[in-house]
Amino acid sequence: MAVITYSERAVRDFERIFDFLATDNSALAAMVVAAIEELVSMLARHPLIGRPAEHRLHELVISRGKTGYVALYRYLEAADVVLVLALRHQREAGYDAPIEQRDIQDKTQTATAHEYSKRVTNHLLIPESNRANSGTA
Repeated sequence: MAVITYSERAVRDFERIFDFLATDNSALAAMVVAAIEELVSMLARHPLIGRPAEHRLHELVISRGKTGYVALYRYLEAADVVLVLALRHQREAGYDAPIEQRDIQDKTQTATAHEYSKRVTNHLLIPESNRANSGTA
């Protein structure tokens, strides 16, 4: 079973998605982030389930009603690792910044799914005004 890792960019994308949704409904934001994470976890057992994309990348389409999200990832078969590179809403035109080769190959700044979950949980539970003091900003 493959290990799921999130690039720093993917973690920032999760935070961006949460922050956007939380302006109207923080409970919905938490539910959406959890649903995305749950579907990404399927890649541990089925790492090539996503549609092929450029540069030997894949995109996992995560449906949510009439719209949804897309997770861009690379399966590193030799290491049996799924590296989630970026996330976006399906209606967004591409990813915020181009995916560069260093994003694909450099795994030194990645978070495991467990580490990521702790970061998101802290993000959801600690009010933004207190994050700078807690070290989770």
